[in-house]
Amino acid sequence: MRILFDSKKKEHKDPFGTLVPGQECSLCIHVPASVGAVAVRCLLHREDSGEEITVTLKKAETRGPYERFRGTFCLENRGLYFYYFVVEKPQGSFRLFKVGDDTNMEAG
Repeated sequence: MRILFDSKKKEHKDPFGTLVPGQECSLCIHVPASVGAVAVRCLLHREDSGEEITVTLKKAETRGPYERFRGTFCLENRGLYFYYFVVEKPQGSFRLFKVGDDTNMEAG
């Protein structure tokens, strides 16, 4: 069972596409309950300035075998941002990257 996040799907990222400064964006990542996640963070890095933003996603619900973690943020500055997720467990944490149409732990 894989962790699910697809920025093209409204259930995971709303709105789709480019954001304008001050526009609220919501994220939702689906983590298998078997992972035992206690928290999820999304880290955004602005390409040209090194600006870093951390978005905390809180456990919102359990639906079937997945726990859904949700959070919202607004960007203050225009720019190209790259992001990844950090999934925290009692035994430590791991990073989750998107590569093509898949998600990969610690690679991306």
